[in-house]
Amino acid sequence: MAEDIIKPGTPEHAHLLERIHDARTDRAHFAPTWNDFIAMACPWKPRVSTHNTTAIPEGTEDQFEIFDSTLQDAVSDFAAAEHDELTPEYKPWTKHELNEEMFEGRQAQLEQARDVIDQRVKAIYAKIRESAYSEIASELFTDLAMMNGMISVPMAKAFNRYVVEYVPAAEQLVEAGVQGGVDLRARERPIRVRNLDRLFPKVNWDHIAPKQQRVKDARRQVVTEGCYPDWGNEQGGETRWIYFIIQGGKVRYSRDFYGDAACPLIPIRTNVAAPTGYSVGPGIKALAPARTLNQLSYDELYRIDKSLRPPLIYDQDRVFDPDGSLEPGRSYARMKGTQIEEMYPQGNGGEAFFKRDELKLEIRRALYVDKPDQRGKTPPTAAQWVGEQAEASRRTVMHRARIQRELVLALVRRFEWIMERNGELQPIKVDGKVVQVKSISALSRAADLESAQMTMQTLSFAAGTFGPEALAQTVDVRATMERLKARTGDENLVMLPPQENPNVPA
Repeated sequence: MAEDIIKPGTPEHAHLLERIHDARTDRAHFAPTWNDFIAMACPWKPRVSTHNTTAIPEGTEDQFEIFDSTLQDAVSDFAAAEHDELTPEYKPWTKHELNEEMFEGRQAQLEQARDVIDQRVKAIYAKIRESAYSEIASELFTDLAMMNGMISVPMAKAFNRYVVEYVPAAEQLVEAGVQGGVDLRARERPIRVRNLDRLFPKVNWDHIAPKQQRVKDARRQVVTEGCYPDWGNEQGGETRWIYFIIQGGKVRYSRDFYGDAACPLIPIRTNVAAPTGYSVGPGIKALAPARTLNQLSYDELYRIDKSLRPPLIYDQDRVFDPDGSLEPGRSYARMKGTQIEEMYPQGNGGEAFFKRDELKLEIRRALYVDKPDQRGKTPPTAAQWVGEQAEASRRTVMHRARIQRELVLALVRRFEWIMERNGELQPIKVDGKVVQVKSISALSRAADLESAQMTMQTLSFAAGTFGPEALAQTVDVRATMERLKARTGDENLVMLPPQENPNVPA
């Protein structure tokens, strides 16, 4: 690994600065829409800058302009559902497969390799659970509801707690590669001078101030940290990454790393807005109904306020001008000759009430948190519940496929890469040969749930047509229950052994 890959004054230096500028320009194109969404869904987040650097948080004043919390609730539900489905804390996120062809005719060695892989997987996920990932997952998936997400997993010392850091939306810079994926990825943020040496100990910061002065310097400097793949210069089949740190318009540090998971920054996207490297999340579709719902809620509150505190009209030798509207609880003068009266609002607001329900459903549907749904007072049947859950899963497959690749697999491989270089994971060898293992994402649940739904419908039809007795005599109830349990992923249903359950055929 070499240092000072990118030297000031070289074409590589100018080209990198140009790429950073292009990434900012692309981000500025989407920033107004993202900021509108942030203002309504999570006003406590800093806005995304439309010019050169990160924005400063604007406080939570926008919260006082929100009169309906449906979008905020839907985003929270979306984040919780995505986290539980894709990166749950209670089970592995991925499957590991090996090349079984090399074990042809050697079943004992194959079982040995599988046991070693199981131990390896447990070690990786134990390290992930030990990190702060579960703490930052909510913020990450909240960003994915509207735009790109990003996390940082820096190199750590062996047997220490690994760091997983959330990168706020306002700090992210990405540029698309020639094949559509994220090529350059960077994090741009203001950092106090006194923290620079601790965060980047290999960088010489003497151009800012001597080290003795830096430890007390509270000024902020904008630092851009990132990396990009150097295609065409792979080594041993591993990607070469160029890591860089930019400050004051110059590259202050650069070096290379080898390995597909060598870059500490992991960008995640949903619906990519090609040809840029940025994306718009599914929640963007909820922005229009959320605005309308917010206005309707405000109008309804205003109407109720006027009903409870109607404006008064009284006689006086003055001209009455209602052009500026009538404020609840105030009194207004008009010409003599009429009686004092209260100005109650007209109409019952019923249309707005029903329209609000439709808008709430549109918002929740945009974020895939509208089903399973109970309509009316009759609880849904088991088949209906599973069917609606399967439909909801099918709708999420498209965007979850990209998240599985860019977040789930990338994070597992990053941990695996660090642990291998720290000596916490050893290469898997059987009979002296290295066994190639790779992580693959778990399959979507939509097909499993749809299969379970069809089975339930068939059983219900058969029971209604031929009777429960005929069904019990022709169907292997125990085997069917076990398969349904496996399809739905139910971990609470416990099956008794056949000899302990006389009501179920063995």
